[in-house]
Amino acid sequence: MKPEDVFDVLCRRSLPVIKAFKNDLLVHDFNAIKAHPGTPFLHFTGVTGTNIVMLVGPDEFPKRGEIIPYLFGTARRERILDGMVSLVDSMRFCNRSALIQLYTGTTVKTISLEEAKEEIARYRNYIYSEWLGLTKDGQKNYKTINTEKRG
Repeated sequence: MKPEDVFDVLCRRSLPVIKAFKNDLLVHDFNAIKAHPGTPFLHFTGVTGTNIVMLVGPDEFPKRGEIIPYLFGTARRERILDGMVSLVDSMRFCNRSALIQLYTGTTVKTISLEEAKEEIARYRNYIYSEWLGLTKDGQKNYKTINTEKRG
C-alpha cells in the first residue's frame, strides 16, 4: 500500500471516533506515515485524538551508548524502545483505545489492546535481538517476522 492509501484507511476508520485533537491524525500521523513508507506501526484512536507507534528498524535508533535529546531530557536507545512498550500499555488509561489498528507493512487491520501489547513485545524482542546480534537470519526484518507469525 502507498502511504496515501494507508492514511486513507486510517482516516475512514478513525475520524468518526475522534471528537477533539483531529490534527493528531491529520498532521502528525500523516507526516509519520509519509516519512516511513512501508514501516509497520500501531495506531491508537480515542475521542481525544490518536497515538502512532512506528515500528522502525534497529538502525533508526541511536547507536549503542549514544545519548540523544528525548522528550524532556535525554535517553539511550534502550529507554526509547522501552518507552514505546510503556506507551502501548498506557493506551488503556489515556482514552486512546477505542480503535486500535496495526499496519503490517502491507495491510491495515483492527486489533485488540491485548494483541497490540503482544505485537509491541514481539517488536521489542526483535530489536533487542538485532542489537545483540542474536537473530538467526540477518536477512529477516521485523516486517518479515511479523508476516510469518500471522500465517
